[in-house]
Amino acid sequence: MKGRASYLLFAALALAAGFWLFSRLGGEERRIRSQLGALEDLLDKDGSESDLAAANKARNVGLLFTREFAVVLEGQAAGTLSERQRVSQVMLSYRRRASRIDVTFRDVEIELRQGSLGADMSAVGVVSATTDGSLSRRQFALAFRWEKEDGEWRIRRAELIEEIEGFL
Repeated sequence: MKGRASYLLFAALALAAGFWLFSRLGGEERRIRSQLGALEDLLDKDGSESDLAAANKARNVGLLFTREFAVVLEGQAAGTLSERQRVSQVMLSYRRRASRIDVTFRDVEIELRQGSLGADMSAVGVVSATTDGSLSRRQFALAFRWEKEDGEWRIRRAELIEEIEGFL
């Protein structure tokens, strides 16, 4: 009986150590992916929404960025955004024009920088939007720099590298 109790205690300790190690090794990357998922959810729109709901989502997109950040755009919308309020305004304007928006990030690769205070990420963003009854689909190569601010992972820099042509 004593041997069985020792075995169970050892197994419980090994399991606890395994959970702790798993949370430490994959924890920061999982937290970044969770923030990226939150961004997807905030960008998505499924049908009509009230002005208040649209404004709230647009504001919350801005809050996913650090206090000092840059969003670098190319193409027709070339320029740099560096204020949360401006990001929210751009998002609100886009939400009002489209009746449906679906944003998905795929091929996500995250590289934590030394000390896990920052991370670099590349991804492909796929955007489907219905505007005036017409569906458009586009995909973009994106680069993100994430930093921890106030204990949360936030976007320090987002850059649209290029639009990817071809089959989605």
